[in-house]
This record gives sequence, structure tokens and C-alpha cells, in this order.
Amino acid sequence: MMKRSVKLSILFVLLFCVYAKSADKLPAKLRGLWLIESTAKGNWDAFTIVDNHVEYFYDLYRVDSVSGSAPKYQVWLSSKAKGKVSLRVELSSDSTGAFQFGAWDKPRTCKLVAKHPDMTYFPVEQAQKKIAGEWIFADKPANAFFIKGKQVVMDGQKWDIQWFGDYLNREYRALLKNKNSYRLAYLTLKGKNLRVAAEGTSRNYSPKAKNPAVYELLGNWYEPKANTWTFGFFEDFAIYNNEFWDYQGLTFSRNKGKVTLTKGTKMINLSIEKKSDSIMLLRAGNHLAQEYKRVGRTLPAYASNDDTPFKDTHFQQIDTAYITGYLRNAPNLEPFRISRINVIKGNEEDVYADVDSLGRFLIKVPLLNSQQVFLDWGRTGKIDVLEPGEHYFLYHDFGSGQYLMMGDNARLHNELANYQPYDAFARSREEDKRRAEVDKMQGMDYLEAKTAELKKANAFFADHLKRTPLLSTKTKYFVRNFNRYYIASDLMRRFDLNMQPRERFPAKYMAYVKDSLFANPVKPYTLVRDFTLFSRAYVQYLKEDLSVSHLETLLRLINNGSILASEEEKKAVQLSWQIDSIGETDSVRAKKLAKSLTPAQSKLEGNLRTKYQPMITDAATEILWSNMLEADFTIHRELIPDEDIRNSYNVQAIMNYLESTRRPFEGGKLEAVLSEVKSPAFQTSIRDYQSFLLKKASTDFAYAASLKNTDHLKSSKDADSLFKALLAPYKGKVVYVDFWGTWCGPCRDEMKYVAKAKEVLKGKDVIFMYFANSSPEITWKNMIKEMDLTGENVVHYRLPEAQQSMLERRLSVHSFPTYMLVDKAGNISTTKAPRPSNPDELANKVDDLLKE
Repeated sequence: MMKRSVKLSILFVLLFCVYAKSADKLPAKLRGLWLIESTAKGNWDAFTIVDNHVEYFYDLYRVDSVSGSAPKYQVWLSSKAKGKVSLRVELSSDSTGAFQFGAWDKPRTCKLVAKHPDMTYFPVEQAQKKIAGEWIFADKPANAFFIKGKQVVMDGQKWDIQWFGDYLNREYRALLKNKNSYRLAYLTLKGKNLRVAAEGTSRNYSPKAKNPAVYELLGNWYEPKANTWTFGFFEDFAIYNNEFWDYQGLTFSRNKGKVTLTKGTKMINLSIEKKSDSIMLLRAGNHLAQEYKRVGRTLPAYASNDDTPFKDTHFQQIDTAYITGYLRNAPNLEPFRISRINVIKGNEEDVYADVDSLGRFLIKVPLLNSQQVFLDWGRTGKIDVLEPGEHYFLYHDFGSGQYLMMGDNARLHNELANYQPYDAFARSREEDKRRAEVDKMQGMDYLEAKTAELKKANAFFADHLKRTPLLSTKTKYFVRNFNRYYIASDLMRRFDLNMQPRERFPAKYMAYVKDSLFANPVKPYTLVRDFTLFSRAYVQYLKEDLSVSHLETLLRLINNGSILASEEEKKAVQLSWQIDSIGETDSVRAKKLAKSLTPAQSKLEGNLRTKYQPMITDAATEILWSNMLEADFTIHRELIPDEDIRNSYNVQAIMNYLESTRRPFEGGKLEAVLSEVKSPAFQTSIRDYQSFLLKKASTDFAYAASLKNTDHLKSSKDADSLFKALLAPYKGKVVYVDFWGTWCGPCRDEMKYVAKAKEVLKGKDVIFMYFANSSPEITWKNMIKEMDLTGENVVHYRLPEAQQSMLERRLSVHSFPTYMLVDKAGNISTTKAPRPSNPDELANKVDDLLKE
């Protein structure tokens, strides 16, 4: 749930106004601009008082009554949009005082100033240059907004500009007056739009069209027999057949019009006769005229059956889905984003497309099968399903809320626009309390509560079906499975279990999960995102924990000749390993066998382990990754009968192995793992990554000096002195410390942002210092090469295991990655430094330290 922000960066949504006359006037000594002390820049840090109005949290409140006399006053205020609020004032001088609005817990010191220090003021005559032209609200020319001379015209009234300025390059502000009424206006230009509001509600203004005839048609029109959105007519372009078209001609007279549209060499001539504001007859070229209706918020329910199933490609090849779109009255022009799970890697992945100044975009989404996606989450915020090779057109008007799709499978998309699956799980405040109680439940109580939640969601959808009985088969199949796996993903949550003793869910609980949810998967499985989350957790739950003994690894290294050892040393290691492995299942026998191990043999084995510890650690890690990959193949064969799902999970296991080890397969291993996946697209991805790793392994470091040798410190056994020695060469600089590991997925994700972090810190006295935890040398080096993590101001340490652990304990490193900042004197400033993915905040922290 999003928290309400008070940042001024969202002020463009506010334009507050008050129309009524006030009952009382405020004393002259209270009028003016008051700065609120100790308020962070960018927050609501000042308020304006005029003769009969007071600003409170960006809204001008009317003064209803004033009581008291200098220096203490009690003021009662009211706003048509926000209700009533009180204000207490105690002046300590002509320019300072303690102010307390009703919602404040205590009075705050405020200072009277002539101008806001963060505002650039302009002569009021310049306002019409800053916000030039005429603007239209709700597509009605009568709802005009424009600035002329020293006045603003809006809502059919003229308002005198008292002052006009630019606040922090974020927005324009103006104090307006009409007779005895005031408005405090916040105005922001976003692309081609102007964002204002009235009485606390947001307003989006569009530039007045150059050709006023377009207002006869402005909006979207659908053909009612097929229920198909066909045309859209807007100020700068038209929409038809999934494309944007230019106007070559547009005329209208007495409800009849002619429109000529062009797209490159293509041309369409339209003859239009309006029957009413919402119905028209349209003839395209020599075709017969057809009736079209103006679209409401969404298209009406479809009046025919559609039993078409979802496309299932069985993940044989990658194809692309294309979405052309128009975001009208969008709150911003940030890139359009589509989020979905990468089938090959198993991670969440975003695809982006730039949005032009008119709000238009074209986004291309690579797909292996029909797949659930999140469309522009955080702005458009829709769940949808895309199918490979299809073309769509998306329209969203943020002012009216109208949302439409045309193109392939338009019916599915428009039906989902009318029914968003998460709505079935929306909760009231009381239900939120109940949810908190459910989250504390365990075992069968939790299962019973979640199945009741599923039943409720299905009933919610059944009610929707009563209202729209001819919903398509696709939509019904998707929603019902969405409900199933939304609950299923909760059921397989593992944070309730104590994983140390391998605590288990009850048998009946797991029987329900298996028989009702896992055994009959949605097809294709990518159709519902939560199936992936659920099934992955289910398989992981049933996997056995794996580990690799350092004694066994040492014995392997001796046997394959990597470590040269005498027969006595080999016998000592072999006996030690036997004792260790038998002890896992038969402690009595292990103790008996341990008596045969002589002190001399124990010493030989211990000396070998100490001498070759780095080699043993690296080899054990490699063996563990290899064993884990084989274990994944085995459990997938045992648990997953569906070949498509099994192949997908196998390719994800292979890619995870390659990404984690950063080592290509050797010998015939590549062909062996390729036999575990049948999809040509999967096999191609594996071969491509194998080739990439082979190429990287053969390239040199861009700056080899970044990899530091610490042999001169190998005897150090004190964490403080070790850390001090590692920092010593960089005294006078700020050091950005990163504790990470090649095995750590979140660490690797953050590494992708390092280049941007370096860019914002370029030219500053900053050192990037990395400490690698349990990272095999070859993997470590390959990852540094691949991610280009070297440079004159970059240092990498791969300390001996004991020293790395000692340092982590001393610096309280409990999770990876962990970021720290060290000041110029060598003192740790923070152990919770901003991540590379937040480069601007990181730059601010570094700048603060550099100033010290």
C-alpha cells in the first residue's frame, strides 16, 4: 500500500480555490509569507496569509472568525474541499511567531519573509510566456484556461495575478485574486499537457486544437455490432487499425464532416454524419456507412460467445508482442514499463519504451508463450495476458479513466480492463485486521482460512459472471486460475517454518497443495504469474539440503593429482573422511573408527587442509554447484510430469548454475545438460551464454591492478588492524565498501547499477572497495570481468576465509550485499549506505562526507 507523500514534487496535482467571501479579516501584522523553520526543503515549508484567507498544506482556507488580540490570536478556517481547521498564533516579534494548526502536535516557529528563498519570482506579465497558449479541460472548448496580460482566465472567470514564480524548477506557483476571493495555484507542464486542479480535485488541460472541428469527433468510437473499438480522434492525430494517423483534412458543418487521414503512403477518406453527440454514421472510402458509438469508460460487455483457447507454443521459439499506445493526460512521461517473469532465467524482468511528448509509445515484448504481465505498474497499473506474435493498441486517459485495447485478442484485454483480478482480494479495514490475524496462523488453521479466501474470490467473480454471462472462455480460464495460484503462492510461504530442524507442513496440508494445486497446473504455466512463484516454492520445499565436506573435497583433489600428497598423508585424509561421513548416520561406529586415527595422522590431515585451504574451498564450492544442478534435474524428473514446465525449470537451473559460477561447462558436460531441455529456444540460450563465458574467460582485465594481493597481511588476526591496513592507502578519500559474494543473486543484481553509480561520482575522491565472501577465484575473476568492475578507483579483496569471516563479524555484516561508507579519516560513517541502484542518494551521502 502506498503511503501518502508530502513532497512538493507532486504539487502539480493541486490547484486549490475558494469562492465564498470571508466573515473576518486578519490583522495586517499576520499577513504575508511565513517560513516554517526546521522543515526539509521540498516539503510543505511555508504558508501564505492574505486578508481573509490562510494557506494550510497547499490549500487556501477561508477565515470564518478571528478572536484575541496581539500577540495571541485564535483563527477558525474552512475549506470547501477540506472542511474546517483551527490556527493558534502567538507572535514574539513583528517577524517571528509560534503557529499551531489543528493537526499539529505542537506549535512551530515561523518567520515572516518577503519572498520564498526557493522561489524564483517573475514579473506577472511574464506568466503568459511561461504558460503560453489556450488550454482545454474535459475536451470542452468552453472549459478554457489561459493567461493574458496580468490575468488568468479559468472557469469563465478572470483572476488577477498577485505574484508568479517557479519553485525549485518543479512547478509554477501563483497567487490569484478575484474581488474578495483568492486562489493559490500550482501549475505544471507535463509534455503537451498542463496539470491544474479545482477545489482539491486534479484537472488535466490539453492544448486547444489548431482545428476546432476536431471537437465534433474528439474521443474514441466503437462499432456496436462487433463491439470493436475502431477509431479515435484527437487534437494532433487519429487512431485506426492499431496505428497513429495524421490529419490531411478535417471539416465539419451542421453535423456533417469529412476527414482525410494519412499514414505514409496510405490514405483514408471518411464521410461522417453525427446523429447525436454519442452516435454517428461513418463511411470509409466507397464502403457502406456504418453506425459508431462513442465509447464510455470501457467497452460494453460482449454479446456473443467466444471459446477460443489461449495460444500454447510449448516454448519452442521466442516471438514478440507489440503494443502501440497513447497515454492521454498522463501524470508523467516516464518510460512505459511491462513486467513479467523471464522464463529462461526465472527472474522478474522489465521491458521499457520511451513515451513521446504527446504520450505515444511502441513497446516490444519478447515472449516464449502466452504470459501474464503487469502493464505500466505504478501508473497505468493493469494486469493483462500477452500472446507471442500479436499486435495491440492501448489507450488510457488518466483524466477520465477510459481504458481500451484494439488489435489481436482485443476482447480478452477489454474484458480484463472491466475486471481486474486483484479486485476480488481487495479488503476493507476490518478485513485487513482479519488478514493480519490469518497471517499469524499456522498449519491447518492457515489452510482453512486461505481456502475460505479462495472461495470468496471465486464468489466475487461469479457475481461478475452474472452481470456479464457471455464472458470469453479465455477470461474465465485466466481469472479462475489467477484466484487459485494467488492463494497457492501464500500457502507455500516458508517463512513460518523453522528451517534449521527442517520443520514441515502437516501431511494433510501438503496433500491439498499437491492434489488441488500442483497436480493440475494452468496451461501454459506462464499464463498466471503466481503459478511460477507457487510451484518453485513447492519444489524447493521438497528438495533435500546439500553440502560438500572439505575432507571429501581434499581427498578428491589428492586423487585427481591437483594436490600432491604422500601415501601417509593420503591414508590420513581417507580415514578422516570415513570417520566424518560415517558419523552422519552411525555415531557409535564413527567413534570406534576414530580410535584408529593416530595423532600423527590427524596432524598430517590438518596440515594439508591448512596449506591448501583456498584451493579446497574453491573446489568444494564448485562441487556443490554441480551437485545442486544434478539434484535439480532429478527432483524435476520426479515431481513434474508436464514436459513444458520441467524443461522450463531445468533451463532456469542451468542458467542459475552458469550465472552463479560464471564458468562455462567443460568437456561433454554442455551436451549432457542440453539433453535435459527439449526446447530449441532454451538450448540456444544456454549455448549463447556458454559462448559468452568462454569469450570472457579469454579476455584480460580492463584494469588488472584493481585486484589486490593481500599476502603481506596473511598473518593478521585482528579485524580492526586488518581493516585499517586495507583502508590506509586511501586516506583522504571517501571509501564505498561492498560486502558481496559471487553466489549472491541480490549482489549480482546490484552490480548492474555500478556503472551508473560510478558515473554520478566521476571526478570525486571516492574509492569503490569490494570484499568477496566465499567466492571461488575463477568465478570471482570472471564476474569482475563480465560486469566491468575495475578501474583506477576500484579495489577488490578476496581474503582468506578466516580473515573474511573475522572482518564480517567485527563489522556486523549479517546479510549480502552490505554497503558501508568510510570517511576521509578512515572512520566508518554508516553501515547502511545507499545501494548502487540508488545513485543519487549515494552521491549526496558521498558529497556530505567530502565536505567534512
